[in-house]
Amino acid sequence: MTNKRSPESISMRRIRLVEVVGIIVSLVFTSFFAYKYLINPRINTDANKTKYQIIYDAIKSYAIEGTIVDRDGNTILGNAAVDSKATADYPQNLSYAWLLGYYSINEHQQNSYGLRGNLKDYLLFQLDKNNQGALVKLTTNTDLQNYTYQLLDGMEGSITVLDNQTGEILCLSSQSTVDFNVNDPDSMLASNVAESQYRRGTFEKDPPGSTFKVVTAAAALTMQEDENLDDSFFQFNDTGSYIPAGSDFVITNFQNQVFGTIDMNTALAKSCNCYFADLGIRVGADKLTKMMNAFMVGKDITIPYLDTIHSSYNIGNNDNAELAQTAFGQGNTTITPLHIAMMAQAIANDGVMLQPQIVKSIQS
Repeated sequence: MTNKRSPESISMRRIRLVEVVGIIVSLVFTSFFAYKYLINPRINTDANKTKYQIIYDAIKSYAIEGTIVDRDGNTILGNAAVDSKATADYPQNLSYAWLLGYYSINEHQQNSYGLRGNLKDYLLFQLDKNNQGALVKLTTNTDLQNYTYQLLDGMEGSITVLDNQTGEILCLSSQSTVDFNVNDPDSMLASNVAESQYRRGTFEKDPPGSTFKVVTAAAALTMQEDENLDDSFFQFNDTGSYIPAGSDFVITNFQNQVFGTIDMNTALAKSCNCYFADLGIRVGADKLTKMMNAFMVGKDITIPYLDTIHSSYNIGNNDNAELAQTAFGQGNTTITPLHIAMMAQAIANDGVMLQPQIVKSIQS
């Protein structure tokens, strides 16, 4: 007697067979993927080298890096091929070089730094019919950028100018820059650049010095308004030195100057350290800290397409000496030059601090 399988039984066996085959295919694919992309690159560095080299060769064979112009349309960087040095069509070489940075790929890794690195998706990968990248307009004024660069004349430091009503960066110059005539972008590592002084305007943090006195002044003016204090609160007899209560730390004015009885306007004009040390103690750590926070001190500030600037402070715990030093811009407070310019921008803009901008438009 012959046993005939029902159509339902045959159908189930086929389904199981398909499931088994599917599982086997999935396992094979997963094993291949894991080996090729997870295991093999770790044991075969040539795979990584080949990957980066293929990307590099593909880009440089046809892509033309986009053009970067200033706010008035003057060319800063134009028609430089990816594999060429940044000096190509680079009329403002050193004054702009550290700010623009570079993007390159060598056989080991991708190197990305500054505006060119942060804007690579537009400059290199959004190509027009002629295989050229986007047109990027910055907020900078090239005449001002070059002039401030020359003013530094080999000195350490940075000069920053902001439009107080818009927050646009008109110039951000530093002579701690990158000479691409000497430094080939393909051989420079981003980690080495980040640890250098190239980004002095946005990276270097130092005690703000006398520029910080406006923060202490703002805290005192707020306190006067809140507590209805008269103008005698701002009177101080300067003898040229000041010792905070409970300490033996001696604070003096620049060049040991003595100003006698002065108010805050005169103290700001003369940059009197002793005045602001005393004023900071009378304002108190809590009110000064609140005003510092209002000026974004101690907070990260992101500048689109450029960088994130950092600052820090530590007034101490009931330490008059530390509070006094903080109040005139010393102590354990560190701020970048760009952040200090933002403080000035806020004061000039009726107390409204704006996020700095350096990219005005991107035209693909």
